[in-house]
Formats: sequence, C-alpha cells, structure tokens
Amino acid sequence: MKNGNKTKVIEVVPVWVVRRNTDLTEGRGIEVVSSVCHIRETAKRLAYKKGVQGTDASVTPGFAIIAEIDGNEVLLVPGEIECPSKDDKVDQKMRDDLDTVLAKATAAGLTADELKLLRGGLSL
Repeated sequence: MKNGNKTKVIEVVPVWVVRRNTDLTEGRGIEVVSSVCHIRETAKRLAYKKGVQGTDASVTPGFAIIAEIDGNEVLLVPGEIECPSKDDKVDQKMRDDLDTVLAKATAAGLTADELKLLRGGLSL
C-alpha cells in the first residue's frame, strides 16, 4: 500500500441498511443510505414512511467491516449505526421465533397455503 499503510480486515459484521431516494416526490433521484442498523426491526422502524410519496424506504442486508489500519481499529460502514430500541429488540426476538417455527413447519411438510391458514389466527 502507499505510504507504508498496513491494513487488515479483522471482522465482517452483518447489518441492515435503510436506503431512500433523494427525490421523495417522484423517485427520480438516487438511492442513498439513510440508516445502518444492527437488527432488521430497527431498520424497518426507521424506514417507515421515509420513501417516495410516503411509502416505506427499502431495507436490505449489508455488512460493516472492522479493520486495523496502521495499528488502529476502525469500523468501516456506510453511515452511522443506529442502536436498537427496547421495542426493536422485542420485535426482533418475535420475528426470529416466528422464522424458526415457520422453518420447522416447512420442514414438516406444511405448504405455503397451510401456513397462511395458520397465520390467519382462526380458532379451532
């Protein structure tokens, strides 16, 4: 590297990225990162009604890099990481539990239509 800089990647950290358009009226602008979050539920909350004409902004998985540059540890991320609220943590736990149950149900042979029926909340 130039100037004798020594750089090495220490860790790649998964994050959730909120992207919104710079033109909120017609969507003719460019997509920019508005938030970077540790968990998906925080990103979903921050994306709510932040898109074009009041729609939700997009939420996509991404990553941050922890690197060592000339002996200093730095976090390389496309923005500032937003910390989850207590409600975000509760919502994320519920989402993770639901995903686990859905994976088990699918593995047991339930179809997408059967899972929709179960999600409808009908009492037996």
